[in-house]
Amino acid sequence: MGKVLYFSRRGKRSPVCKDSVYFRDGRQMGVYSLADGLNSKKWSKQGAEAVQRALASEAEKQGKSLLARSELKIKTDTIEIIRRTLYNLCEEKGCPDDYASTLMNLFISRETGMFCFIHIGDGLIVKETADGELSVISHPHNGITRQFTYTTAHEQLERYTRVGKMPLKDIRRLFMLTDGAAFPLYDDRKLTRRGRYLLGRGTACVLEELKWIGPADDHSMVEIGVDDREG
Repeated sequence: MGKVLYFSRRGKRSPVCKDSVYFRDGRQMGVYSLADGLNSKKWSKQGAEAVQRALASEAEKQGKSLLARSELKIKTDTIEIIRRTLYNLCEEKGCPDDYASTLMNLFISRETGMFCFIHIGDGLIVKETADGELSVISHPHNGITRQFTYTTAHEQLERYTRVGKMPLKDIRRLFMLTDGAAFPLYDDRKLTRRGRYLLGRGTACVLEELKWIGPADDHSMVEIGVDDREG
């Protein structure tokens, strides 16, 4: 892949930043992950990091065959890994809910010219085409209010885990943003005009905007440059 840029900052109301950024560049598969730990949960960042590592390790084992599987199979396998990981953490202390987080994962294969996303909860995944067009790949998933979201500890992950596969062809950049970073750029299930302008200019401009706004929530963003747009 091309250049990977990111930031992860603590929000005004957060004692510590519970967002977790994780990358792994394997020979066949690049894995890029962003998770948002819940401030109300004791070990949510620990849980997020453990899930991110487990999914990346499995992707490294599978290589390009991961993207040959159906979306349903990818979802089923992902949920199994998440539940096993949280169960193992609970063997030491707590219950799965103590380790709950949202999750965004991108598995990118230059060899096959494909990528796959996994998304649980809020946050935002966006692509930019070679001609500069920005569009949302996966929207935030909230409950009754914006303050409620789904997590890796939810009992009905089969219902709330979103998976998709797409070709890399004609994609210039991919973005993942936690809800704290996405909130000022996104409204009514679409990017705002200001959001499109800032994302078009890249990570540094989004960070400067967020510094000025001073979000209450933790705010993190990952930008992945795709240097092989032919797939």
